[in-house]
Amino acid sequence: MTAYYCKDPAAGERHVYGTEAEALLALEEILADYGREAKFDGEWSLDIESVTVGIAGIDADSDFEDDVATHRIELFGSKRKGFDARLAEIPAVHAPASANA
Repeated sequence: MTAYYCKDPAAGERHVYGTEAEALLALEEILADYGREAKFDGEWSLDIESVTVGIAGIDADSDFEDDVATHRIELFGSKRKGFDARLAEIPAVHAPASANA
């Protein structure tokens, strides 16, 4: 069975979920928390860009090195108009055709 994770390195947290939808919901909650902090502080924390969701490694509870990130939070905007954050998919990385031969 595939397990999914949501990781916020700045908070020292990584949680494992049974479905991608549950992990993405956790990411949305983290995004909302960072958003509340941004309103209070007047700016987004750059830590938000290290938050990821993806497929948990072989040992879902302890082997973080095998995690494969599929989504992250990215900041967008400009200094003049201000910044906001959104959920973004991470493009899949594919091996060159010659590597599969």
